[in-house]
Amino acid sequence: LPIFTVIVLAIFYYGFTLLANIISAPFYGQLAKCVEAHLRGAPLNEVNTGSFLQQAPKLLGSELRKLLYYLLRAVPLLLLSIVPGINVISLPLWLIFSAWFLTFEYTGYTFENHQVLFNEQKRILQTSRLSTMTFGSMNLLMTSIPVVNFFVPAMAVAGATKMLFDRGELD
Repeated sequence: LPIFTVIVLAIFYYGFTLLANIISAPFYGQLAKCVEAHLRGAPLNEVNTGSFLQQAPKLLGSELRKLLYYLLRAVPLLLLSIVPGINVISLPLWLIFSAWFLTFEYTGYTFENHQVLFNEQKRILQTSRLSTMTFGSMNLLMTSIPVVNFFVPAMAVAGATKMLFDRGELD
């Protein structure tokens, strides 16, 4: 029962984070553009922000697809966590899934700026699992710290853009 309680709390916590990301998705897309411009050495005034309102519906749609992706995996994990005996493996599985999903979430804004589709995003992230899981694990750790967790999403979007830039995924 304690594992189940922890998992239910985690679902509510990540649900709140996901809701915040859905609301702020258009802004994170712009942040990713600005970070990438900085990394490329381009002046920020060259960043096209005129399409910001035009992209908002597309980005919100993408966030809703990520929500569905999350729920299709979270619900089975939740069910696994209530089966006695088997539930002991649910916590490590939740941690792995959460690290993966946080990376997937925060790299998505940069990918979407480059019109990289959902399935291609997954494929690219799976090619370098160590950096993908390390990035997600560090974000998972930081989001567990009260107050700090409010600043993590913006820092994670910037960090994800830098990670993809360094890996050569934005060329």
